[in-house]
Amino acid sequence: MRRPWPLVLVVAAACGPRPGAESASAGECSEVLSGPAPDLPAPPAVETPVSRIAVDVNASVQSLKRELGKHVPLELARATNQPIGTPGEVSYTVSRGSFDVGLSGDRLVVATPVSVEARVCKPLGPICPIYGRCSPRLAAVASVPLTLTDDYRLGSSRVSVNLTRGCVIAGFDASDEIRRNAARQVGGIQRRIDGSVPDLKPYVEGTWRLLHTPVALGRDTCLRIAPSGIVQKKPKLTAGTLGLRFGVLGSLSVEQPCNPDDAVAPTPLPKLSAEKDLAEGVALKVPLRIDWEDVSADLTRSLAAPSARAADVHVVKAKARGVLVNGIPRVLLTATVSGRLCGDAHLLAEPWYDASAARIRLRAVTAAPGTGADVSAVSALITDHAAIALPLDAASAPNALESLVARLSEDLPEPVRAEVKLSPSEVAPVLLDERSLVPVVSLTGTAAIRVQ
Repeated sequence: MRRPWPLVLVVAAACGPRPGAESASAGECSEVLSGPAPDLPAPPAVETPVSRIAVDVNASVQSLKRELGKHVPLELARATNQPIGTPGEVSYTVSRGSFDVGLSGDRLVVATPVSVEARVCKPLGPICPIYGRCSPRLAAVASVPLTLTDDYRLGSSRVSVNLTRGCVIAGFDASDEIRRNAARQVGGIQRRIDGSVPDLKPYVEGTWRLLHTPVALGRDTCLRIAPSGIVQKKPKLTAGTLGLRFGVLGSLSVEQPCNPDDAVAPTPLPKLSAEKDLAEGVALKVPLRIDWEDVSADLTRSLAAPSARAADVHVVKAKARGVLVNGIPRVLLTATVSGRLCGDAHLLAEPWYDASAARIRLRAVTAAPGTGADVSAVSALITDHAAIALPLDAASAPNALESLVARLSEDLPEPVRAEVKLSPSEVAPVLLDERSLVPVVSLTGTAAIRVQ
């Protein structure tokens, strides 16, 4: 039989703290938070931002002249003692001068002077004494459009050959004959130019198909591209460099899980459109959607960690959703707390990305409307410790997208080089709507194609 406890011990046990309980000075609940969360409207859906890849195609005028010089010899034609009827025989040499390359509207214009050195002789037995010479001059001008049609093709060339100095030999004016001969050459020159212009549409169609292929960001995450249009800007000539700009517009999204080999059937190739204000460079915006259930789970984990416990209050559970406060999207956070305060604290906060921690944090944390208690201690805990992880490593995006652009330039001809440079990714802004928290990964950089 157990001996009865002394009376003093019974009294002490009845009046002392219960097992597991803390005294008020050690954090016992002294103020109960009650009341429902405020009835605030939901924010509108976040629209998918438009991304842009603008590629500058640059070629120096000197490089164009050099390439022309490789294909067009200085001496264009030569003939010796060609019979021309009663006047006798003619010998001539046709030579070109240096090229002048310019821009007129949207057309590349190439001009060169053409000189002819001609002499006429009259056969006398085995000899042919020269009795006349002349040096006519012509101006040859060819132009090709640099702006593509809406069907991704270049228009026809234009060629003109004009006589600038005539030819008179022994009183005979041969200028009209020279003009007629020059005019007969124009059609052949145009056909050669137009025949040498590459057909760009197959390359554009291949690029359009490739853009619909997902880009792997990780083992089970990929980037989907939904291109919506292709635009071009009028060419310009600046400081000896001819510049063209083409751009692809569209939207980007992240899928998880994703099969990188699962390509979406491409949409029909849109008509090429002109955009006079097409901005330079690459501006990619990738929205990452984190539903509020996952946001709440991350907030609970970060706020319930031992390091987040204050001396007299701590958060045991957090639930978040998106609301509008005076037209401004904010996170409405219901934090279930224990300690000196207990119950549900309702707070409003602004989400932002902390690059140093690679986490989304909350700032400007204030009590929600209708909260009568002082919840500054809870606000401080949320400001210091609340954290939400991104669903992917934002640092992996630049390398993946640089690889994509490199694939787009694989079929470029030898003298053409593609250069892509992307800056480290940034997460800004952090948006939200009724369904999810939407941090936007932003990538900027340059993309250029240079003709060596």
